[in-house]
Amino acid sequence: MSGSAARLSRSRIRLLVGIGVLAFGAITARAAWVGVVQHDVLAKRSTWETRHAFDIPARRGAILARDLSELAVDTPVVFVTANPKRMANIGADPTDIATKIAPILALPVKEIEERLRRPTEYEILRRDLSPQKAKDLRALRIDGLLTEDVHKRVYPRVPSTSQLLGFLDSQGKGAEGLELQFDERLTGKAGRVDELRDPKGRTIRRLGNRTAVGGKNIRTTIDADIQDVTEEALAKAVLETGAKSATALVMRVSDGAIFAIASAPSFDPTKRGKKVDWANLRNRAVTDVAEPGSVFKIVTMAGAIDEGVVSPGTTFNVAPKFSIFGEEIGEAHAVSARTLTVSQILQVSSNVGTIDVARRPNDTAGKARFLRWADRLGFGSPSGIDIPGEDKGDVRHDPWDGLTIYNFPIGQGLRTNLTQLARAYAAVANGGMLITPHVVDRVGGLDVPLAPAARVMKASTA
Repeated sequence: MSGSAARLSRSRIRLLVGIGVLAFGAITARAAWVGVVQHDVLAKRSTWETRHAFDIPARRGAILARDLSELAVDTPVVFVTANPKRMANIGADPTDIATKIAPILALPVKEIEERLRRPTEYEILRRDLSPQKAKDLRALRIDGLLTEDVHKRVYPRVPSTSQLLGFLDSQGKGAEGLELQFDERLTGKAGRVDELRDPKGRTIRRLGNRTAVGGKNIRTTIDADIQDVTEEALAKAVLETGAKSATALVMRVSDGAIFAIASAPSFDPTKRGKKVDWANLRNRAVTDVAEPGSVFKIVTMAGAIDEGVVSPGTTFNVAPKFSIFGEEIGEAHAVSARTLTVSQILQVSSNVGTIDVARRPNDTAGKARFLRWADRLGFGSPSGIDIPGEDKGDVRHDPWDGLTIYNFPIGQGLRTNLTQLARAYAAVANGGMLITPHVVDRVGGLDVPLAPAARVMKASTA
């Protein structure tokens, strides 16, 4: 080889080596950029592309009757959705899929097919599929069809106890009744699973796991049989009398435990919609107030007897009626005798006689005593019952006019609710102790402490 040829060969070799070095340097720099500078970004992207996190729903606490039978309880169901866009992208046939899943979902093929053809990534197919049916659905392994384990709230004794229990809103939170009042304690804490999956959806490894914690059960004082009988009686009364509504409360006078509380008409909390009369959701024994009428005479009599203004044997010459400011106040029914003892005035429910007792020794003293005893027996204040929405009523009506001392003592012109009346009558029945009505006596594993009873009248007065 000549000298010039050798020099050319060496130059080419040096050029090739230089190009190789540069190429290697470029590759090394790129690797360093990817491995060091872009490491976190790419790693995060890779992780999130295969990462799957989902909540494990927590069971909501049950609401139980006093015998532990279920009034409201969660039952496991499966929420079924589809991703029609995903199905279209992989060339799935909506008609074929609909035909396969229609028998499992118990829906018409055409209805499912129509939903699967919509240009959306999220379409609800069924909210409450049974776990067994969901197992059959999952066995089909249809790409773009998703299932989620959830809970459905059921009320086994519906419509009995409907107003008492209330219902849940669309987010699963308590919206009325005990579901609202005890929502925080009934609500569980959802679990969560975080895992990595391969492109076929198989779990590679578990990144995190939080176990779901169920809500607390609450036990009520409700006697399911008495509740059913009460509701049947109210529904019959409304039907036979044409009344707009009726309400009743059954309470143990010794401690205020409520065995039944109901209103008619009722409603079905699982079938709410535009046709529901929302007035029927009210627990009227708590939320509705009205003039109590003659049942309020015990307030007048208790005050006068307990303070020694009269005794049960004190007699009054009872006039047929009062005429005051152009108004006449008489008896609601015939009262044959004109001379009556205090006991007889109450026994025959004489309006005029009760007013005579209320005004002794004079109107001013009578007003003060009446207001004192209305307050003492719990009227005009919340009863303390553990049901939301109580209307405390109004028994003061300040300033009084010249007719008030004639109206209030016989239960006219003021407003109370049925729970307040039951509480006052319980004080008469149990020897003079004012108790607090309640429908829940146990939350989780703990008894709910009773509010202390207060003596409001002598046992002899009661």
